[in-house]
Parts: sequence; structure tokens; C-alpha cells
Amino acid sequence: MAWAAASFLNQSLRLTLLGLLTTTNKANSLRSPHFHYFLIGDWDPYDTTSSLDDCTILVKPAAMKPYTDLGESIMPDGTVFSLHKHDNDFYLKFNGFELMSTIQTYSEEMLADIGCKHILPDKKTRPEHPSVLIGGLGLGFTLKRALQLVGKPATVEVAELMPPLIEWNRTFLVEYNGPLLDDPRTKITQGDFFDIINDKSPSSYDVLLIDIDNTPDDLITAGNHKMYSPAFLTKLKNILKPGGCVTYWLSEPAPKFKKLLGKAGFNVEEHAARPHIKAKRSRHCIYVARDKAKTFSK
Repeated sequence: MAWAAASFLNQSLRLTLLGLLTTTNKANSLRSPHFHYFLIGDWDPYDTTSSLDDCTILVKPAAMKPYTDLGESIMPDGTVFSLHKHDNDFYLKFNGFELMSTIQTYSEEMLADIGCKHILPDKKTRPEHPSVLIGGLGLGFTLKRALQLVGKPATVEVAELMPPLIEWNRTFLVEYNGPLLDDPRTKITQGDFFDIINDKSPSSYDVLLIDIDNTPDDLITAGNHKMYSPAFLTKLKNILKPGGCVTYWLSEPAPKFKKLLGKAGFNVEEHAARPHIKAKRSRHCIYVARDKAKTFSK
């Protein structure tokens, strides 16, 4: 790839370049994950009177390692999910767009941290044998964190629609998360989350952890709208044990959905969630919903 002149660098990059540039005579080179920069001129990063404006700045894209395509699954509605590996990380894509990856897992783990808080082994509110249901396996990070938290004995069931995603967690993702699906506490139920919930008996679970759609207004598959109906929310409330909670991962706050949960008889707590631990901005959101009619002791 040829070098090209860049006009977007300016004096504000002085501190960044000060720490990263290697100076040789009058040529300065910088490699970033995405670009290589080459500066020609009399600029001195240690001289506050010199300016990048006096330099010619060339830039070209860095050589990128190729993505390895590991698998693909096409849903009945035409939605395409695919798994890829790049530079030792895994990426799950949705119609070609990145849905989740092993680089950003913090909020998925936080979903379990918040939802399972009352069933930790050191809590008085912990039942003898906690029962957790996770809606959506994804890349396995919510399951992994739940297993780390709940102790033994316990059952952590995962409802997952896509058989290939279950298989990818058994094969490719084992090198990242370990054999989560072989843990004796793990139960995998393949099927539509809506149908699985409707087959459950009252007071079946202490915790429901749901990470299926971005928000009720930004669905991953069109048929998921039925999971946000008042009737389905009432069903979720009924299958909770006393003191239990439904916990949702959302890509961003959803005020209309929060209001809908309240109308369905839930008290709702809202928690801001960062995509990764070093992120400055908490763009994701976690809702914890508990039945208003049932007591809960912290």
C-alpha cells in the first residue's frame, strides 16, 4: 500500500507522539494498530516551540492479519451468523456486522455479577440449590461468569436457538473459555427462548439472565418481538422463585421497555455497563427486574 499525505494530524498529538515516536535524524516513524505514520521535517517532540505543522506527514494502512472464517449459520428469516478468528480473538458477526467478540466481554460478565448477587455462596439469601437460566449462549462469557459465582450445588441452564453456536462453544471457543458446556452444573437447552419459557412451571428459577437482543427496538431476529409482550413478561415473573430476578443486557438504555417492565409488575434497577473494563464510557445498560409482590432481602 502506497504512502499518502495526511492532513489530519496536528499539534494536539504531541503527547501521544512523544511517547511513541522513534526519532532518527529528521525522520519520525510511528506504528499504530491500524496505520503507519512517517514524518519528515524539523519537528522535535521534546521542543515545545516546534510544530508538526512544519512537517510533511505520510500515512498508510498497517498490514492487517486476515480473518479466519470458522463457521456460518443461516436462520429461517435469512439472518446470517458467522464466527471468525483474528489475531487470537474470536468474533461473532450478524449479517456481516460484529455482534460480540472476546475483546469486549465486561458487560456480559457484569450481567451475571448483578443478576446472581443474591445467590452467592456467602449470602443468607442463597437457596440450597440455586437455579439459573441464561437466555442466549453467545460466546459463553455470561455462562462462564455465572459458573464462577454460583458455587456448588447449582444448575445453570442455557437456552440457545442456534445449534451451530452451541457446537462452536464446544469446539473453537474451548481454547478461550475452557469446557464450560461439560461442567456438570451446565444444562444446554436448544430451542427458541420464547417456547422454552412457556413450557416452564411456576417458581422454577432464582435468576434469569437474558442477552438476546440489543434492545426491544433493535431485535437480532424479527420474531423476537413476542418476548417483550405483557403476557410474556408476566410469564417470566411467574417462573421466578420468591426473591428471584430477571436481568437484561441491553446495548443502550431503553426507557420504554423499563416502563413496560414496571407495568408488568416489576421493580426495575438500572445499571450502566462499560463494554470493557478500561472503557471511559458506559454505553451499555443492565436492567434488574424483581416482582413487586414478592419480598426480597438483600
